[in-house]
Amino acid sequence: MKKLIDYLTFKKMVSSFLLRFVYLVGIAALIIWAIDFFIKGNGISIVAGFLVLIFGNLIWRVTCELWIVLFSIHDTLRKSEEHLKILSDTVRK
Repeated sequence: MKKLIDYLTFKKMVSSFLLRFVYLVGIAALIIWAIDFFIKGNGISIVAGFLVLIFGNLIWRVTCELWIVLFSIHDTLRKSEEHLKILSDTVRK
C-alpha cells in the first residue's frame, strides 16, 4: 500500500524506467536511420551512416545517462529527507 501511496504522491519516480525505454527506442531509431544511409549507397551516405551509428549513439547515450543521473539525485535527496525527518523526530523525543 505504501508503494501505491508513494506513486500517487510523486514520492516514487517512474521516470528512470520510462527513460530506459525511451533510450532503447532511440537506439532502434538511430540504427534504422543508419541502415537507411547504408541503403542509399553513395560514398557520403555510407560515411554519414557510420557517423550516425558511432556519434549518434554516443550522444544519445550520454543524454539519457544525464537524465537518469538527475532522477537518481532526486531519489537520493528524497531518501535523505526521510532519514532526516526520522532523525529529527527521534531527537525531539
